[in-house]
Amino acid sequence: MAAEVDRKCSKKAGRSILDRKVVVLGAETIGCNGIYSVVRSPTDPSSPMMHNDAWVFENSKGFKMSREVVGDEPGWIIGIRRNERD
Repeated sequence: MAAEVDRKCSKKAGRSILDRKVVVLGAETIGCNGIYSVVRSPTDPSSPMMHNDAWVFENSKGFKMSREVVGDEPGWIIGIRRNERD
């Protein structure tokens, strides 16, 4: 299960999209579980990193996730590169 945590992420609250979090619970791979934060763009640290027109999030264990659309079905993709896991 993934749930976005916004805490009133609005302009009047002075919050940035970079403050957005996503919480993942109940994943079979334990390292996938946790709080994901928006990854900053390497070319513009004031903007989020994008993949397929979606923000990229990362948890403390190095797992990354983003929204993907396959056909007309949206969903979340979570993964890690093998050498980052060891």
